[in-house]
Amino acid sequence: CNWHDQPVTRRPILAPDGAPDAEKAYAVFEFRTQRFLGVIQRGQGVEIDLPPHGTRVLRLAPWDGLRPVVLGTDLHVTGGAVEIDAAMIDERSVSGVVLTPWAYPARVFAAFPCPEGPRVASATVPPGGGRFSIESGALSGLTA
Repeated sequence: CNWHDQPVTRRPILAPDGAPDAEKAYAVFEFRTQRFLGVIQRGQGVEIDLPPHGTRVLRLAPWDGLRPVVLGTDLHVTGGAVEIDAAMIDERSVSGVVLTPWAYPARVFAAFPCPEGPRVASATVPPGGGRFSIESGALSGLTA
């Protein structure tokens, strides 16, 4: 949170006791801006720009660097825990079902491992929810 009247940059760090596994890395996705911020491990942080009196909500998804991971959605600050009813992940795709009462489309974001670093792709689900599928061939240039 930024309680000041001017924008600030913060660098939250994943505390040594803040993650259950010291060897595990985490993909970081920010809900409000819908941005993938990179992959971090314990003791590392990410830079976040905050507007005056603004907040940012970070989702940390365990990242093994071998399989894709769901980063989040644009529906709820849980990053998908509420609206993603089912998800299947293999080496080349992420698919599943979004259930939502909202009358507007929803976007689901996933990160895929690539030799040059994680890449992000997304799928849009129609109003009211439905099935989604994100293939590794649909990767965008979005990186941390």
